[in-house]
Amino acid sequence: MIVYRSTKRGFQDEVERGDIDLTIEKKFFEVFHKRTSGRKWNHEWNSLHYMSTVLNDPEIPDNTGIAIECQIPQTSKRIDFVITGTDENNKPNVVIIELKQWKSAELSEKDGIVRTALGKDYMKLTIPPTKALVIRNILHDYSETVRNEETLH
Repeated sequence: MIVYRSTKRGFQDEVERGDIDLTIEKKFFEVFHKRTSGRKWNHEWNSLHYMSTVLNDPEIPDNTGIAIECQIPQTSKRIDFVITGTDENNKPNVVIIELKQWKSAELSEKDGIVRTALGKDYMKLTIPPTKALVIRNILHDYSETVRNEETLH
């Protein structure tokens, strides 16, 4: 299930109008039948505004696909932000982006894990590239199309 789906241009227009947070909150409720915490969306809003800025590159076509909060079937895992399109050889590609609002992170004794402050507590969490790789591998194993086309990056 995908909470939000649009094009680069559609996403950027909603960010510029200040509508993106309300759109996603409404669609999140429609898809998952529950509300999100206000604090979560304050962080998400900052990330989405930043992603709109990152996408403000003329080499990224306006019709590039954008998806937000994608639930992976048969798991509890979600992908924060997805960009879809084709490369210079017209081959389909998908980019998985894990959004974080960490102010700082410390190395831990485990590879791919950091300690970071969440609220008043420190927690050990998977670093975004490792989490994105795990999600990529789940999708690769789950979908024959993904396996055959090797589209995930």
